Amino acid sequence: MTARKTTPRRTAAKAGTVTFEHNGTEYTIDPADKWSLDALEAFEDGKVVTACREILAPKQWADFKATKPGGPGLGEMLAAIAAAVGISGN
Repeated sequence: MTARKTTPRRTAAKAGTVTFEHNGTEYTIDPADKWSLDALEAFEDGKVVTACREILAPKQWADFKATKPGGPGLGEMLAAIAAAVGISGN
């Protein structure tokens, strides 16, 4: 089994967004201060799948889900999102 790339590469994107690479795929998301209340409530409630789905655009979520990431892959994606927007769980 090969190690997954979990460290995102933060790049410039259209104004007001954050673009990062995770496992060879580029994702563009809103910065944390622009996340929906639904995403924030999902995090607060411990609903990490719902939070991730809210943060990623529908096509990005579908593409990520198609990789069949399982629990570990979801955790890696959330870590990549956190790193990309400059927040840490620790």
